[in-house]
Amino acid sequence: MKFFNVIIFLVLALVAFGIYYFIYSKPAMMIGEKAPDIRSATIDGQIFDLSQLQGKLVLVDFWGSWCSPCRKVNPELSALYRSYKDTLHDNFQIVSIAIDDDTSVLRTAIAHDSLVWPLHLMESKSGGPITAEYKIKEIPTSYLLNESQQIIKVNPNMEELRTILNKFVAVHYSGPNSKVLPPAK
Repeated sequence: MKFFNVIIFLVLALVAFGIYYFIYSKPAMMIGEKAPDIRSATIDGQIFDLSQLQGKLVLVDFWGSWCSPCRKVNPELSALYRSYKDTLHDNFQIVSIAIDDDTSVLRTAIAHDSLVWPLHLMESKSGGPITAEYKIKEIPTSYLLNESQQIIKVNPNMEELRTILNKFVAVHYSGPNSKVLPPAK
């Protein structure tokens, strides 16, 4: 009887984990949806509205200074941004939304990870209007938006971002001075 109880417990635990992993933890926003607008102040006090970036590719990146998977990706994301910034004539932007409660710790993480783009926003770990609107359940979560601010990729990895950015360069900046960057190694 005790063995049977252990088996039942393990099966229920596996089902609960499956429900969490395959249903709850998945981002709620899907490819093809219009991204909700974001209106907030940056951590430097500048007023920001996502609609200001209409016509550009935008990566909306939810992260936290305390999140080790987020921090692991940040240097790669920073290198990608720097490598495309000039090639795309500022038509690729990143909007970082940190889920943090301490601005000084956040600023230290931004400096340490060399997050050179200017659009850094912050919401409380207990939640806020942006995380509620985007239905953020866990971080890191990111959405790549096209020029019409439709979601074209959910949680893209660096290679997927590079491929999409190279296609954007090829379509919008083809000619003798265009530069398509090689895949990351």
